[in-house]
Amino acid sequence: MPPKHILLVEDEPHLAFNMELNLREEGYEVSLAVNGDEALQVYAEKGPFSLIILDVMMPGKNGLEVAQEIRLHDKTTGILMLTARASESDIILGLELGADDYMTKPFSLQELLLRVRKFCAAIEKDEG
Repeated sequence: MPPKHILLVEDEPHLAFNMELNLREEGYEVSLAVNGDEALQVYAEKGPFSLIILDVMMPGKNGLEVAQEIRLHDKTTGILMLTARASESDIILGLELGADDYMTKPFSLQELLLRVRKFCAAIEKDEG
């Protein structure tokens, strides 16, 4: 089975680098975008993706807008939202707009990798 393809959308360079490095070390193929507009472009050009890891607060289109736009024509790709905003209303809005899961910053890379593995295991189960 080919490696799972993940779209990582994060505008903070150090965090994006660490997340991408760890995901690649786990065997995932990773495409990186640094803002919402670039995320939509990469999504269109390099998809399909197994999972999108999507920062909420970004320049240009924010993660909520990106998730909503993707969900207009793609109901199956997993979306994991990352945000420093941890209010219940923000989490509910993200889930209503199409996120499958939500993590608040700061977070442990180990927790992120565990959630990614769970997403990918569920995909393999559905495909198998």
